[in-house]
Amino acid sequence: MTIGHRTQLESIEDSLTWMQSDMSATPIGKNSTFTLGHRSISLTISACAAALTAFFFVRWLPSMPYAVSDQFDISAFYAINEAVARHVVFGRDFIYTFGPLGMVYSGFYHPATDPLMLTASTLVAIGLCAGFVTLVWPQRIYLLLLLPIVVAESVTPDAVLLALPLLLLLVVFRLSAPRENRLHVPLRRSSCLCVAVLVCAVGILPSIKGTFLSLAAVEGGLAVLMAFVARRRAFAFGIMLFAIASLCISWVAAGQPLAALPRFFWAQEQIIIGYSQAQSMHGSFDQLLYWGIPAAVITVILYSYIVRHNGFSGFIVFLGFLFFSFVAFKEGFVRQDSNHVIISGETFLFMALFLSALLESLPAIAVAVVAFVGWAAVEGSMFSTVLARIETKARGAAQGIITRVEFPDALPVAFARTSAANRAAYPLPSVKGTVDLYPVNLAALFAAGMKWDGRPVIQSFAAYTPTLEAVNAQHLISNDAPANVFFAIDPIDGHLPALDDALSWPLLLSRYSIVGIHGNYLQMVHSAHPGPVRYDGRVVRIDVRLNKWIDVPSDGGFLWARIDMRPTVLGNLVLAAFKLPHVSIELRFKDGRTGRYRYIPELGRAGFLLSPAVGSTVGFGLVASGQDKSAEVQQLRLVAPEVGLWPRRVRLSIRKMDISPQPRVRGLFLTEPSSPARILTSGKISLSEDCSLDAIDGRPHRSLMEPIVSNSDRVNITGWTAPVAQRGIGPDETWFELKSANGEQRYYRAGTMSRPDVLAYFKQPKMKEPGFSAELDLLGLSGTQQLTIYSTHDNEAYRCPARALLQLSP
Repeated sequence: MTIGHRTQLESIEDSLTWMQSDMSATPIGKNSTFTLGHRSISLTISACAAALTAFFFVRWLPSMPYAVSDQFDISAFYAINEAVARHVVFGRDFIYTFGPLGMVYSGFYHPATDPLMLTASTLVAIGLCAGFVTLVWPQRIYLLLLLPIVVAESVTPDAVLLALPLLLLLVVFRLSAPRENRLHVPLRRSSCLCVAVLVCAVGILPSIKGTFLSLAAVEGGLAVLMAFVARRRAFAFGIMLFAIASLCISWVAAGQPLAALPRFFWAQEQIIIGYSQAQSMHGSFDQLLYWGIPAAVITVILYSYIVRHNGFSGFIVFLGFLFFSFVAFKEGFVRQDSNHVIISGETFLFMALFLSALLESLPAIAVAVVAFVGWAAVEGSMFSTVLARIETKARGAAQGIITRVEFPDALPVAFARTSAANRAAYPLPSVKGTVDLYPVNLAALFAAGMKWDGRPVIQSFAAYTPTLEAVNAQHLISNDAPANVFFAIDPIDGHLPALDDALSWPLLLSRYSIVGIHGNYLQMVHSAHPGPVRYDGRVVRIDVRLNKWIDVPSDGGFLWARIDMRPTVLGNLVLAAFKLPHVSIELRFKDGRTGRYRYIPELGRAGFLLSPAVGSTVGFGLVASGQDKSAEVQQLRLVAPEVGLWPRRVRLSIRKMDISPQPRVRGLFLTEPSSPARILTSGKISLSEDCSLDAIDGRPHRSLMEPIVSNSDRVNITGWTAPVAQRGIGPDETWFELKSANGEQRYYRAGTMSRPDVLAYFKQPKMKEPGFSAELDLLGLSGTQQLTIYSTHDNEAYRCPARALLQLSP
């Protein structure tokens, strides 16, 4: 007999010994014999389960990164792939929730990262199945058939990835159990191999999503502790070795230097500690009950049947399960929207599957029923939806495999088409040098093939601690600062716009020149001789009482504010366990408007531009021009529940900030006075038959007699006009006239605005576009101004009978 045959025979004997010992150690198998036929069936089930798990989990048909301005996740996933392809260092030059294997989570395609995605995803799927084989073998091998179904039911990868560390802990619990324990599984080559694959899958979790590090470290640490307590030291060291090795190998395989790992972990700490305050979202209290009650029942059952009968090892399992439940709860309910709540619901399926392998029949059935009810209640799924998900994933996976085998060029072609569609949807001008884009939609840059030089925290809303903000600000004054910036205002969740990358705003205003506007993006170019940002040495400090208005001291110019608002001891405990009620900030402006925004106290402590307040991309440009009196803040109020979570009084510090203005920028955003068309001053003006002055500053215009009072230095006017709409005669141009009481006149040429409703009403689809929209520059005007609207056609002028009076403050 050869050495190879001897080794193979020994392996079979080891496996049979393991299986027989399992069967003899449990009531289920006392009177049974484990034949080779049974073993063949079990191995067949295991192989099928592994294949189906990989079939459903791996993104054989990946998503294409379509650029959508309000879908920040899509842009981030695109950026992860681009960062890996361009060898950007994670944790140093790229700071985000996800690591360099983030494509495993997102399933987004990129030609340079697709092989890495397939390899890492397959490892996760096989590791999950290998661990579960060890957990159920041999008594409840049939549970393996449910694993692919549970994976297929997972809408997002979160529940699958969260389940891996818990599975590792439970597997080690069985392998460390005493021989006389009914759950005992002996350490054999087969079981060690399965555990090794599972540990490798757990080890790469931080490379997929950095915030999984805490769960992997806690569950893995408890597993190692359990193995040490059971005097299986070699096994414990093996777990640590394989986990560390797999993490390092995955990190290097993604093109990352090992020296960057500590900084990556530091960045994840910042992301985790700021998430609950900055990204929280409140939802239905019923959903909390739907998740909390079943989770509590399952925890009680676990304690009764595992902890009470397994001593210290059972207590370790209980601690691990509690931490897993806590993480699952936070994943779903800190940001309580439909996409996140579903994560918590799906963890019930894995709880039921894993615990059914450990518990006796009656408690296992009880856990399964409670978990299924909890999942259905949280998610609201019906049986038809369950089947539809399996069918959808199966169709997608089958189509992806067929595409990859028969049409290997299909995915690269689809990616190229997506890039072309992104360029068409978000056209940006060609620029020289490096580029960054604020706040989120980086897909527009990638599609244009620009030389990306992004700030470390790649999306502005994600820089939600003072430290992360400072990292981005430092990038703008470093030698790696981008030569060009495309900038827009687009806060999420109603946040105060000035809080997004707040520390970078003074640097953008002083070190970059605004040279154009393209869609919703300002085009900014790094100045050859950037001006300084000067702060007044005098700081005004005000004690602010929550929910009370205070006056903001101002005589014009920039006001930089810091608000030292920290949770109380009770508030910190609530924040650590769950989340705090939202804080709002209300602002009253000089022009009489009032705005209410969500306020993030952690960011407010670092400082932000309080006045002039910026609410839009155009507003930022006007602030840069140094001429925007309408945005000056006169009063503010912090709104928060007074229930002991926040101190009743907080300290507001204000000081003036001086930045050199860019006065020419104003003309990029506002319609400035210009010389009128000659026909308008000829006196030969007819009355237009068809026109409408729809709104002034968003307010419907109904009266010709009542003056519209405005404290602003600009006014927005919308409507439509046509010389003779009934005959399909639309305007060549539309003009506004502002006439003061002393007869002084100003003319403004309006821009066109699509009005398909007007074309449909007059049944003139080919008529020239009648809609108009303009933001008139009123700088230097005061008193009563009469607004008149004109249209021109074939060198003739027509006056709209709708007029308005504007009462402007000095």
